[in-house]
Amino acid sequence: MSMLDSIFGFVGKDFVICAADSTNARSVVVMKDDLDKIKVLDDRKVLAMAGEVNSIADLSEYVQKNVMLYSLRTNINLSTAAVANFMRGVIAKAIRSRGGAFQTNMILAGYDEADGPSVYYLDYLGTLHKLNYTAQGLAPLFVMSTMDRHWKEGMDVDEAIQLVKMCISEVRKRVLVQQFKYTVKIVDKDGIRVLDVE
Repeated sequence: MSMLDSIFGFVGKDFVICAADSTNARSVVVMKDDLDKIKVLDDRKVLAMAGEVNSIADLSEYVQKNVMLYSLRTNINLSTAAVANFMRGVIAKAIRSRGGAFQTNMILAGYDEADGPSVYYLDYLGTLHKLNYTAQGLAPLFVMSTMDRHWKEGMDVDEAIQLVKMCISEVRKRVLVQQFKYTVKIVDKDGIRVLDVE
C-alpha cells in the first residue's frame, strides 16, 4: 500500500476540518500534483483517503453512490456514524471476498444536526474509531504531536486554520517526498467549503 499520502482531520467548536496533500506519487515518480483526496459524500460529509489511487476511486464512488441511493429511497440522510459503520461493513466484506481488501486508509468527517461535528478513523482492515483528531498515511508520524499539543476542545475556525498550517508546515519540513499543495475542506451546518490556507 502506498504510504506517500498525508491526510488529517479534527473537530472544532461547530465544524470539522480535513486536509490532504494533492500529490499522486509512486516510488520516486510524481504523477499528478492536483489530486483531490477529499471526496464529498453528501452536503455535510467528506471522506479523506490515503492509499492506492484505484482503491480510493473505487471505494469513494461506491460509498458516495450508496449514501445517495439510501437518501433517495428513504428521504433520510444517513448520520456520519451510520456512514462510518456502513463503510466498515464494506471493508470487512471486501477482506473476506476473493477480490481482496481496499488498499486505503480513511478519515470520515461530517456534521449532523443531532450530534454535531465528528471525525472517524478507518483503516484498510476495518478498524473504526471516533476521535477528536486523527491522521493517516505519512501525516501521523509528524502531525500527531502537533495536534496533541495544540488541539483543544471548542476551537474556532481561525484557531483551526492555524493548526492546519502548523501541521502542513511540519509535514513539509520532515517528509522527503515534497507535498507542495494541500486541499483543505471544512464541514459545518452550512455545508462544505474549500479553504485556502497556503
